[in-house]
Amino acid sequence: MRVLFAALIVSLLSLVTAGITSAAVKMESGESFAEPTTREILLTVLALRGLDVNAPGTLADYARIFYCDIYKEKFKNDFEWNQVQRQLLARINSPSEYYRLNYQISGVVLLGRYDFKKQEFPFEEESALNNVGSLTMLAKPDDGKGFCGESLGLSVPRMATIVFSQPLTYESLKMPMDKAQELLDRFVQMKNERRMLHLRFRVRVTGFDNMFFDASRGWNQKATFKGDLVGMDLFLDREMTQQVASVPLK
Repeated sequence: MRVLFAALIVSLLSLVTAGITSAAVKMESGESFAEPTTREILLTVLALRGLDVNAPGTLADYARIFYCDIYKEKFKNDFEWNQVQRQLLARINSPSEYYRLNYQISGVVLLGRYDFKKQEFPFEEESALNNVGSLTMLAKPDDGKGFCGESLGLSVPRMATIVFSQPLTYESLKMPMDKAQELLDRFVQMKNERRMLHLRFRVRVTGFDNMFFDASRGWNQKATFKGDLVGMDLFLDREMTQQVASVPLK
């Protein structure tokens, strides 16, 4: 679920300065699944109270991401910035705001040779999912860099791990022989010699676990969520338009 942040910014600034040009932060509403971005991850952390919004720099980062024009105009004035901070806190803490809790994460699997007895493609060892307890999602490569012309501070997570309530094991693709032949023919047509399929995980965040600084990977904060795997689908193409199978979840 994503925050319904499409309200005009004039509602935020009505108590600050009447002459500021209003702007809208456009976001989709609803419960659709989305790829992670710095914005999305930050909003999820805030919704689950995983971040102290009163900590130095947190509101400044938040304002730079979502209200750049206001940040540029008000941050240098102590009194005006104080008023903006109060309005931002009221918005973040409002029970009427809704945040995204549904994400999708991509991966790949490599198929081995078809097992005629079991009627399945076993996954190559390096891509088999055996007792996987978590998935890591990264913000899109350029997302989170240079928001509002500045680098983000330490308060904003650009990497998140979702720990499952139940571990995942997925080591083969069940498929009848006629469908298996069709799939192998498609691999030949696409010159996909590695027999690679693109895997889409759909996960639902159910809670917040912790946040820590991950300097070893060059990231700032890393968030850890609790969650459940709610969907898995396999596709021939990276764009995920040519579906091969939908994986039943137990």
